[in-house]
Amino acid sequence: MTSDPCARPVTHRQVDVPRGSAALRVSAWLVAVVVATGCAGVVPDAAGEPLTSVDTWQLKMTRQGADQVRIAYTPPLSGHRQYTGANHQSDGKVMVVSLRSCRTDEECPTLAPAQTRTAAGQSRWFEVVLPYRGEQVVVDGDGPGSVVLPLTP
Repeated sequence: MTSDPCARPVTHRQVDVPRGSAALRVSAWLVAVVVATGCAGVVPDAAGEPLTSVDTWQLKMTRQGADQVRIAYTPPLSGHRQYTGANHQSDGKVMVVSLRSCRTDEECPTLAPAQTRTAAGQSRWFEVVLPYRGEQVVVDGDGPGSVVLPLTP
């Protein structure tokens, strides 16, 4: 008796399908359809643009006076989204900042409105000024993930 090193315990009902059978062809066709359509059941953003993570937004935080910071950020260009500013909440140790992004046809209120900036030879960027008491700053945006933002001198 020989043992098969690839043998695994059966955890579900196994069915032997002879090669070339109709069932095998149908199964292969179904797999191909699922792979080809990808995430067809996922509803995309109404503007047709994917949400992005803030780690690609070129975030920079600098002091703005004794008790404020300025956060500058450059989200991807979009004609369908508006970047209105930030909401923030602090427990004295950590301040969580949420950079707001909405479709252009939506209302998008924020606690700290963004100022749009441009410079010669550069793309546009946004800036928000927030109260600051020396806490750690964690920033999130309109997509997955968040970034711990260091204070830049």
